[in-house]
Amino acid sequence: MDRTTSSEAAEVQLLDGPLAIQHADRGDSAVLLGGGFFVAPDGTWLRKGSDEFFVAVGDPNPDYNAPLFALKNLGFIEVRVVAGPLVNITLHPRNVASAALRSLQQWLLLFQFSSVKLNYLKDRWISEILTTPAQVICRLFEISALEMTEDASFLRTFGCMQH
Repeated sequence: MDRTTSSEAAEVQLLDGPLAIQHADRGDSAVLLGGGFFVAPDGTWLRKGSDEFFVAVGDPNPDYNAPLFALKNLGFIEVRVVAGPLVNITLHPRNVASAALRSLQQWLLLFQFSSVKLNYLKDRWISEILTTPAQVICRLFEISALEMTEDASFLRTFGCMQH
């Protein structure tokens, strides 16, 4: 298992999909700072640049920008904790898969953050700053091209749907 360089004994592990740091001495978890992670179309979380990521992209030795290709064409979502509780989420809403969105939803409901910078591609890259899990979840579903009928009751609980 990967070890961090922190003075606190912490190890990186998968907790129902999202990558987190378990602090043995405090008994809580926090998201790993730095680097980046991708939520694959099937909802699994992969470390950016890892062998598993390249296998999921379908090219173990790419000679192109594989992370950008995965975002724009394969429906991956990039998640990066920048500093403190600031999170960057990047996706192409037209191609994102419902399993990836659901996995991200679960993580957003568990992680304490002060703001999310949501970056998404329409005709050009657009950025928005959101401050609550409900805002982020609602916005993700608003901009995605998916038909989310199975998630309608969940979205209503956040006030995302008016009907």
